[in-house]
Amino acid sequence: MWTMLAAGGELAPLTDRHDVLIFPVWSPDGSRVAFVSDQDEPTNVWVIPAHGGAARRVTPDTGIVFDPQWSPDGSALLYLN
Repeated sequence: MWTMLAAGGELAPLTDRHDVLIFPVWSPDGSRVAFVSDQDEPTNVWVIPAHGGAARRVTPDTGIVFDPQWSPDGSALLYLN
């Protein structure tokens, strides 16, 4: 997964993970990115700092998940299961 300033510029790697990363969504304050990954079967929602670093899994192994969305204040994530 990569980032780039909206005005353009260089691509910057957000993570060096090689698994499938889908449904990325920025937190309301822009400090984190939630995404779905198939690193741990089944798929799970992960969160990574917007500047890069270690991602952490935030969902239990409950089946296939998709479409994470942040709460307006960024304190919670909603996802479909």
